[in-house]
Amino acid sequence: MDIGTRIRELRLERGLSQEALAEQLGVSRQAVTKWESGASAPSTAKLLALCGAFGLSPVELAVPAADKREQPWKRAVLPAASLVLILATAGALAANWGNPLPENAIGYADGPTGIAVYGLPLWVYGLCAVTAFTVAATAIVFCRSLLQKRRRGT
Repeated sequence: MDIGTRIRELRLERGLSQEALAEQLGVSRQAVTKWESGASAPSTAKLLALCGAFGLSPVELAVPAADKREQPWKRAVLPAASLVLILATAGALAANWGNPLPENAIGYADGPTGIAVYGLPLWVYGLCAVTAFTVAATAIVFCRSLLQKRRRGT
């Protein structure tokens, strides 16, 4: 979808005439007509003014909402990955908890040495880090979507 078609679509969604939009932007009605027909394109300053008039970011002005909804599975990938990683981490922790010696340890010393080997395998710590990162990213994306909804008033 080109920018002219997008401008027309947004103008009609908001119930604005070409004259009303032109008045808000400080241009002539003919300029709006040319933008919508593709005969000319708005300047950068006018694109920013259009963003303000429609209450959209430049990205939202350029990409129609319908294009964003064409692939709804994309919104579920990060939360689903977080859930899988949380379950995998819980399973790894449960399987390796309380094991005082790693599998590759030869055994105990004959006498007291003051050395003890405890802990989880290194890959479990790595899994915990990746899980924490993914959960944090999911939380950030969720909060951003809530803020965008609040700005739009929906």
